[in-house]
Amino acid sequence: MIWRCPLSGLTWCPLCYEGLRCRRSHKGHGTAIRRPKQRRKGKRVYMKRRERNGVGEKVLRASTSCSISSTFPTLAEFLAETEWEDGSSRIPGTVMLFTEDGRWKAWVHDRDQGIGAFLSNTGLQSLLSALDRALRTNDLDWRADRPDGKGGRLK
Repeated sequence: MIWRCPLSGLTWCPLCYEGLRCRRSHKGHGTAIRRPKQRRKGKRVYMKRRERNGVGEKVLRASTSCSISSTFPTLAEFLAETEWEDGSSRIPGTVMLFTEDGRWKAWVHDRDQGIGAFLSNTGLQSLLSALDRALRTNDLDWRADRPDGKGGRLK
């Protein structure tokens, strides 16, 4: 069965086409059938807002009881510790791992002090060992974050 325009009787009508594609509706020409949105059945789950703890957000401590944490204790402490030695609060650091030109690379970011450093090695295990050692001896070439927050190349 071939569809035809209800007004003009043509097999292809540009006004019907616009209506069928939900672009525009023209009285008397074919319009798309819009189905009502189906509601999900069951209970909706919402994320709970974290409570504020004084000045900063509520501190959630990461678990440091795994084999990687015991192999690289300084790295695990850098990533999970939420307090300084004097008891003041600390924002945990971050590490991003990636490969480039056949080498493993790590970007270490100390969010609490606003500094970052890069380190590279030939293998992942050796990179993590070097990173743990460099954090322990503070032997990284730390650079301050850019004030505008934008990375990339200098012009």
